[in-house]
Amino acid sequence: DPKSLRWPIASSEKFHSEEDLKKILETTQEIPLSVNHLDEKTLEVQYPIFHQMDLRRLRFNFALLKLFNRNLGLALPYINASNCSTSIPKNSIPLTISSFLSAARGLCMNNIKYELQQNVMNKSAVERERPPKLSFERLKLAYRPKSERKEGEPEVKDIKKKTESMFYRAYEQVKELDVALLRAPKPNGSDPFLAFEVGFRGEHVVGEGGPYRQFFADISIELQPSRSADAYMETEESGLGMLCPSPNAKSGLGEGKDKYVINPSSKSTNDLALYEFLGLLMGTCMRTGVHLTLDLPAIFWKQIVGEKLTIED
Repeated sequence: DPKSLRWPIASSEKFHSEEDLKKILETTQEIPLSVNHLDEKTLEVQYPIFHQMDLRRLRFNFALLKLFNRNLGLALPYINASNCSTSIPKNSIPLTISSFLSAARGLCMNNIKYELQQNVMNKSAVERERPPKLSFERLKLAYRPKSERKEGEPEVKDIKKKTESMFYRAYEQVKELDVALLRAPKPNGSDPFLAFEVGFRGEHVVGEGGPYRQFFADISIELQPSRSADAYMETEESGLGMLCPSPNAKSGLGEGKDKYVINPSSKSTNDLALYEFLGLLMGTCMRTGVHLTLDLPAIFWKQIVGEKLTIED
């Protein structure tokens, strides 16, 4: 039933002729969908959910969706998104355009979202003479000198305190900066896109992009401890203690055994400042295109973007 797709306009009888379909496709200025693009066999094999749906009506829906996105892309710069309400009751009608778009975000194609994101980042970028520089002694953080080791202790040490981690060392340096300086404009040519420079003292590293990516790889490991029961009980005195394995990881049952959740015990003023710093690093990753590898569940991401939670989450 096309109504299950929540595009009721496409089920109107006035759109049920081939001539109307042709007009809509011409309006979108896209390559028309023909039988060669979407046939019955393709539907059955690749898209079984649409197999029982009339092929002509499906083309109508997709043509209207493209037309909607074409006009949406032109209108987005003029929509005030600051008064958007994400907690719209079920079966209610949003009273602002931004709330309507938030509720209908599933109809917005990825290229429209990406273009909007890039436009916002370009407009909010700050010119600077050179990027801030963060310095670390990874060798000192990772290894115990022989004089400091007790008999039987390994050379490579575990992080026992937050202050011994690269994440915390970065926080200590960044908190003294104007964070607006991290919103760098995208460089031209092949220059690396960096929010800040990373220096590893005592290591002979060539280039700037490599240490920058390695920094995010290292703190990803620090943030996500071992998935053991002991790691679940981590506190401020043992490791960073910001993320802990999910309850399902502790019990070994159910889904999401590979996921991490916010540590409910980390709620001091300093802990909240570290979580805010983590959000800042997430923003720099989005802006500069590097990866912060965190295994966080849907219940985390949905609250970030204002989506409604379900019992499955």
